Amino acid sequence: MKKKRVFSADEKMQIIREAEEFGTTATCRKYDLASSLFYKWKSQFIKINASLLKGSRNSSLRTRPLNPSNPFRRSVPGPYR
Repeated sequence: MKKKRVFSADEKMQIIREAEEFGTTATCRKYDLASSLFYKWKSQFIKINASLLKGSRNSSLRTRPLNPSNPFRRSVPGPYR
């Protein structure tokens, strides 16, 4: 049984870039990856980049000012602009 490998985000991005240059099949063979896993990584990175480019309204990416009367509550219910 094979040992599960864990790739960091940087390693995944490097593999995706390498596949664009040398081809998906050759790169997947080099790293012993299933093509389905490669395409899953690629779609995840495309979604991340698209959300960053269009200015995602995800509140976890932005900070909101604290309410001075209660420092544990946010003063603005929506995303901070």
